[in-house]
Amino acid sequence: MKVSIIIPVYNVSKYIERCLKSALDQTWKDLEIILVDDCTPDDSMYIARSVLETSSRSNMVTILKHEKNRGLSAARNTGIRQAKGDYLYFLDSDDYLPVNSIELLADAAIRHNVDFVIGNYEITGSPRWTPPLLLDSCLLANNEDILSAYSKDKWYVMA
Repeated sequence: MKVSIIIPVYNVSKYIERCLKSALDQTWKDLEIILVDDCTPDDSMYIARSVLETSSRSNMVTILKHEKNRGLSAARNTGIRQAKGDYLYFLDSDDYLPVNSIELLADAAIRHNVDFVIGNYEITGSPRWTPPLLLDSCLLANNEDILSAYSKDKWYVMA
């Protein structure tokens, strides 16, 4: 089962190396990584290309480029249109993944045959408070249960 990791890139030269390496280093093997250059004004794409030059997994990376800056949502949508994966993972370019993140999520998706999975997270480096994940390890088997958990703020809403 293929997982597509979509990474929008705009003005993140400080973070893109760590982000991209964390995607490339995943233990899940059936991956594609899509970088969407949203006309970044800094050297983020230069750094990304430098990382790819030294990676043995660079063949799994596709780079797409917008003609003009269109914003985060448009960059994600561009990635979605090109994605070939059975599942999508949106990775913001100032974030990073522990090495087995996609494997844990993909294994859960396969085991339970579900449309989406939610994993735990840790927000660091931000003064803004982020609510913790309040879901027990469980399966929400129908839309009613999912909507109920969502309306009770049981998980932090993010892409």
